[in-house]
Amino acid sequence: MSHCIHAIATRAQLDPSAVESFGLETRSLPQSVTLIALDAEQVDALADRFDHHGPIAADPQLNFASVHRLMAALTPGEPFAILETDYFGGTGTQAAAVYLDGKELLAPRRAALGPINEALLQLGVQPSAGQDAFDTIGLGGLRRWE
Repeated sequence: MSHCIHAIATRAQLDPSAVESFGLETRSLPQSVTLIALDAEQVDALADRFDHHGPIAADPQLNFASVHRLMAALTPGEPFAILETDYFGGTGTQAAAVYLDGKELLAPRRAALGPINEALLQLGVQPSAGQDAFDTIGLGGLRRWE
């Protein structure tokens, strides 16, 4: 079974009409976390819309300037995390980074385990007893956006 997600996570209150104006899909998760789905085509469209191209870092894969501009428009003054999972049959990696107003709060990192939990903790997610932050908000059950 695979787990492949590319998303932005935030605990900020999102304006539904603003999100819709960018043609984005969101999922509400526990602890007031909202995930915003991302793919390469959306990142390219954002880059064209903002006329702001280029990567910020190699990880997570969709860590581009246009994504940072999007979040500045949707959630000014609020932190956000860029998340990526790529697992199949229990092996693979995840990557995450956290930013606020153009400043790096958690440096981009890729590993088999850990980066997403670190990012969620940075956003203020409180793990439930016996669970990490990843499972507390239900990411373990969200395998893809389909």
